[in-house]
Amino acid sequence: MSRHTRPRRDAVVPALPRLNKHFDVMSRGFAREGLFLQGVYKAGSQPTLYDPAWTGQRVPEAVLRHEEVHQNLFLQTFHGVLTLILDAYGRAANAGAALEACCREQWVVQELGATYAELAFAQRVAPGDFSAGISALPSAAKGGDPYREAFDFANWLLPLDEAARRERSDPRTLVIGALCSCSMGTACLRELANSDYDDARFASWITSNSPSARLEQIGQAAGQASFLEMREVAAMRFSQGQPTLRLVRELFDELSSVMLAHVPALTAEPLTQLEGQAHAAVDRLRKNCPEFVFDVAESLRPQRTLFTESPEKRKLLDQQFRFDDLATGN
Repeated sequence: MSRHTRPRRDAVVPALPRLNKHFDVMSRGFAREGLFLQGVYKAGSQPTLYDPAWTGQRVPEAVLRHEEVHQNLFLQTFHGVLTLILDAYGRAANAGAALEACCREQWVVQELGATYAELAFAQRVAPGDFSAGISALPSAAKGGDPYREAFDFANWLLPLDEAARRERSDPRTLVIGALCSCSMGTACLRELANSDYDDARFASWITSNSPSARLEQIGQAAGQASFLEMREVAAMRFSQGQPTLRLVRELFDELSSVMLAHVPALTAEPLTQLEGQAHAAVDRLRKNCPEFVFDVAESLRPQRTLFTESPEKRKLLDQQFRFDDLATGN
């Protein structure tokens, strides 16, 4: 380990932020907030980037990385796929409590991974804007949502220091991605497939197997030194080029084993079983509700990014210019 990547000996191990009880996770989606809304991802939809000329975003590609991480965590993790299934099941049956718990218990994990990836990208392509980007993050300490606190936890584990900016293939973002994947690698789909669906009971199960609680346990138990070693593994693995989905899954499963060695009470489902467990869960729900429709292959196919106007800009224009569609014939 070089002198540039030696872990800091912090006296206080940070805690992962908690959402307050008034946080309405269902109305928000997974948005990148700032002075104006920068982008958003909603389960099963496109990663969306709002016009940077309006939002003032100096590194829009970084926000795009943020929203793409959300999509990846929904499509490539067990808890993420569970969210897609429950979202669809709720249109045919009662799944409100479980879906709310599902979204709430992953929100901090999602924003930690997405914000870290965003800022790691910004550090590489626009280092002059990097510190300002961190300072501009909404934070619970300033009365906002805890993006800054979530990022600080990840940055404590794998600091985005000067050495990080010079690394090839962005191995630190891969390791933080593996941490999020492991945290969301609960047995939720097996649980769903192995019992009759009861919304309140399943919501309780989700809360008891919270991805956010798992991430905090893993991070605090493994600590900085272990994560820096995993960074070296990721850097060596992908030193020759861009990783494929198959190779990323293999790396994530390998790093999950390293992480969970520090927390023997936790386990993570192998990513090779993701599609199979999703099919089994869907089949079980169809027995409960024949009207339920969910195409696993189609639902897990990533969608291209949408570039569009900010909803805040549209709202402002609607207030300034009141068009009469009946009068204009539009």
